[in-house]
Amino acid sequence: VVMTDDLTQTVISKQDVADGKELPGAELQIIDPETGEVIHQWISEVEPHMVEGLIEGKSYILRENQAPLGYDIAEEITFTVGEDDHVIMKDELIPGESPDTGDDSGPMLMLALAVAAAAAIVAIAAGRSRRRVR
Repeated sequence: VVMTDDLTQTVISKQDVADGKELPGAELQIIDPETGEVIHQWISEVEPHMVEGLIEGKSYILRENQAPLGYDIAEEITFTVGEDDHVIMKDELIPGESPDTGDDSGPMLMLALAVAAAAAIVAIAAGRSRRRVR
């Protein structure tokens, strides 16, 4: 008889409180409350994060050290492995802020596009005037 222990699998989901969508960009930690030791640390992505090997029946703390841009840091969550196989932490937008959409192009891109559009218009106009001259 061969006995094997299955690793526990705990799914951690970092979500927007308003729409329940996953929030990438949060710095999260799982902490052992007895020792204060950081057991696992990661940056949230667009999919929930799976943590394997936490001790069945033991409680841990889920802490957010840094929230995604435009969001408040959530309060810590205490969860117990086995009872809570899917832990959800939700962030709220900071009033008056907008979330990070990933567009960091800024005004320089707009200026470059405007210059390119103006150059295209000048080139088209010059091409039409040359055809009329012939």
